[in-house]
Amino acid sequence: MQKAFDLQTAPDWLQRLEREIQKFRATPNDRDAAINFFIAAESMLDWKHPGDGNASIRKTVRDSEPLLKVIWDLASVAKHREVRPNHDSVDDSGVIGEFFGAGFFGGSFFGALSVKLKGPAAAQFGASVPAIELAERAVAYWKAHA
Repeated sequence: MQKAFDLQTAPDWLQRLEREIQKFRATPNDRDAAINFFIAAESMLDWKHPGDGNASIRKTVRDSEPLLKVIWDLASVAKHREVRPNHDSVDDSGVIGEFFGAGFFGGSFFGALSVKLKGPAAAQFGASVPAIELAERAVAYWKAHA
């Protein structure tokens, strides 16, 4: 098995995810920290069920868990810059309640990185959730399921 900078197993990737949440906690309004976290969190499913032969398992798990759908949607839009038809849990993300706009005071004056949800995700978590809260839920989920 080839290593990815000494990461070989799902527990290794979970440790990486825990390092990413530490960075995000330190700067909860940092868009880069949020994107890095959600891309890492989305990859956790690939590490748990690797390979093309497990694609249907990954889809089943993701489709059964609104949190994983949210993570998938956020990571996919960040990576591919487009919303695809099967990405249906996130309505928008960004600094909600921003007073002066993204260029002033680092883009977080009176605002917080949040995610506007729809569908089953909104029913489970609410219409708008702080991004750091979703990240904390993701770490808790993977600690229980890795």
